[in-house]
Amino acid sequence: MDTVNIKVLCWEPYPNGMACSMRLHNYCRGIILAGGDAQILILRPTERSAESAKNTRKCGRHEGVEYEYTCGATIRSGSFIKRRWLEIKGIARATISVVRGKERTDAVLLVTNFWPYIAYFALLCKSLGILCLQEKSEFPFNNRTPRTLIDRVYQAIYKRYVYRCFDGLLVISHPLQEFFASRIRKTAQLLLVPPIVDPAEFSMKRDDTDELTIVYCGTLTQKKDGVLTLIRAFREVCNKYDNLRLYVVGCGSGNNDEEESRQLAREFRIEDRIIFAGYITRERLRRLVCDASVLALAKPTGLQADYCFPSKIAEYLATGNPVIVTDTGEISRYLKDGVNAFVTRPDDTAAFAEKLQFVLSNPDLAREVGKRGREVALGAFDYRIQAKRIMSFIKELQTSHSPRGEAGPTHTVREKSQSRELI
Repeated sequence: MDTVNIKVLCWEPYPNGMACSMRLHNYCRGIILAGGDAQILILRPTERSAESAKNTRKCGRHEGVEYEYTCGATIRSGSFIKRRWLEIKGIARATISVVRGKERTDAVLLVTNFWPYIAYFALLCKSLGILCLQEKSEFPFNNRTPRTLIDRVYQAIYKRYVYRCFDGLLVISHPLQEFFASRIRKTAQLLLVPPIVDPAEFSMKRDDTDELTIVYCGTLTQKKDGVLTLIRAFREVCNKYDNLRLYVVGCGSGNNDEEESRQLAREFRIEDRIIFAGYITRERLRRLVCDASVLALAKPTGLQADYCFPSKIAEYLATGNPVIVTDTGEISRYLKDGVNAFVTRPDDTAAFAEKLQFVLSNPDLAREVGKRGREVALGAFDYRIQAKRIMSFIKELQTSHSPRGEAGPTHTVREKSQSRELI
């Protein structure tokens, strides 16, 4: 395979971040491992304050991936004028990086929804003869309900025209693939890239302990991840096991999310059985999920669930531990109840509690199911496999956009058959 060199332009915190940051990191790691090159450029500061900053270095190399905060700072300024200046500086230095590297850059992967940035970098890439791609893991505006006529008009125009700026889109699910198929230009293509993980990262030997642990990792919200449903289900089973604990890892997306979860635990008088761990280091996260008795996600129904595919599922499965998950979105394409995971109805506390009870009461069977879940992660979600598919996708796009090349059938159609092979 010919090598591929890409530059990722984003607003995501790096190297320490959440799911999107890890997804981009594994894209780059996989491409570098396959003989290509990749660089991550962060266009604006990502840290709210120096006291809470997870990222303080303006540039460096993380696990082989070169990165740079092109704005020259990781911490957001309190000054409106300085913030605008840093954004302009970030764009200018990213532009210089792209222009100087045009001879050895095959594609720019843009990870932002801000349309002025999209329009600018799409035009820049076109003028330099570089492919412009976008990563899409969520349904557009899924967290922004239009409240006015202007909102509705803006979102409609955005969905209809903005995605035509790109030569290709990397999408995480079949529903997103179908949604964007009619919203990209005719010469553009789509590639379905499911959640990705480094299986070796979650191959840690379990520590010997008598404690039973249920672990959830993600945002502390009911609307997105069903955290309150999980706490209610935990209440139904915790009194049957004196050594059972629930670990809730992550922070709320709003000011009241975490407090709502803590308040529910207090109401149920189980606050001593639930550990709200907050944001923890990657190393501690790996240790926690690898030692877990059960890994849980009680995702509710909704627009976000219908179109996304949680990255945490790939990490859960890679541990080889039992996974309990609700049947939303893409789950049933990859996982079968009692075969490689434990799948239950969404929005049903009793059903989720029943699955928790079953898994805790049948540890040997649960471990076997967990092992088969890891096989799914190895076959469908390994970052090395998916990176090679991305590299092939970029090479095909280059061929179809070359003056002498002949455009073949688009991934919009073909990837439907390829994606089935990943299951």
